[in-house]
Amino acid sequence: MGNDFYTFPRAQISNFIKSGQAFFIQTAKTASTLTIKESSKASANAGQNQRPQGVSEKTAQIRTALYGVASDGTSALVDGTIQQFSGSFSNDINEMDGKKVFGSLENLSIKSGGQDLVIERKQMINSEDTIFYGVSGLKAQSYQLTLTAENIPASGLQGFVEDTYLKTTSPLNLQGTTDIPFVVTSTAASYAANRFRVIFKQAAALPVTFTSIKASQKNDVIAVEWKVENETNMLKYDIERSADGNNFSNIGSVAAINGRANGYSWTDKTPVAN
Repeated sequence: MGNDFYTFPRAQISNFIKSGQAFFIQTAKTASTLTIKESSKASANAGQNQRPQGVSEKTAQIRTALYGVASDGTSALVDGTIQQFSGSFSNDINEMDGKKVFGSLENLSIKSGGQDLVIERKQMINSEDTIFYGVSGLKAQSYQLTLTAENIPASGLQGFVEDTYLKTTSPLNLQGTTDIPFVVTSTAASYAANRFRVIFKQAAALPVTFTSIKASQKNDVIAVEWKVENETNMLKYDIERSADGNNFSNIGSVAAINGRANGYSWTDKTPVAN
């Protein structure tokens, strides 16, 4: 499967095991032997964290890291899990999944098939899926869950992180990072093992179909025009502007007419200078 290891919770690639570091090997066979030769030693010390073998950087995956947050705001990584999704993986627990080895302090795991996993490989996500997390060993302090989704196909899915203690639901960024800060107190429900989960739903269709949209300069102003069809229960259209393509601000709105086909326009009288 190759000599490189894809590490987590920090996403790095390495083929070194740090001197003095303990590690576990899970095999598909009941009896296996690992031989480390003197020639396998490296002169450079380039140790890493846990490392699932044979992982492509382009694999659809969700890495979840648990951070402890000190009173001064500094954070430290305490545990993490990784899920990978592919049509070649099975939803059954097998040798492609990694069982959780619990430590004496904070622990984060994936609850699946009646087992605690640190690595889970399964079929692609669909609207029927739920990720159940398990936490243990939490102390009365602040923490943060950071979920990083990568290479997940745009298939009309929406993900939501549910906090069963606070009864809150937060959108999951399926193309990036989502931070979920939380606090553990003396209340038992705040450190319950099943406090967090991720649910997936099929995104609802927009109540409108855009047939065209354009923005053009006319003298010193920018004219924005758009045409739509099949409007249903639309309230308004908000117009946003950005100077860098990343950060947007609302600069106006147009009330929706609703109906079979309509055209709209709006003029930006104070455009951003080039």
